[in-house]
Amino acid sequence: MPEPHAMSAAVSPIVRRIAAGSLDHTSKLWEAVNGRELLTLNGHTGQVWSVFFSSDGRRLVSGSADHMAKVWEVATPEQVHARTDDERTAR
Repeated sequence: MPEPHAMSAAVSPIVRRIAAGSLDHTSKLWEAVNGRELLTLNGHTGQVWSVFFSSDGRRLVSGSADHMAKVWEVATPEQVHARTDDERTAR
């Protein structure tokens, strides 16, 4: 289950998983039923402040102090998109 250094947590609406963003620049996923850790998502260079599941539970969005939002496929676990603050303000 989420560790003491978790900054945020989200519960998947479909697949019964819990995600947490952490001070150690990672996001982690657990099975909600038994607390077994499933995977760690690496890729941010700052603390992960927020996590959010898509409505079907297949993707996870993580937001970090590195000013990046990343979209992950939970099943693979592959990063499928990243966006910076600079891209948002440039539009």
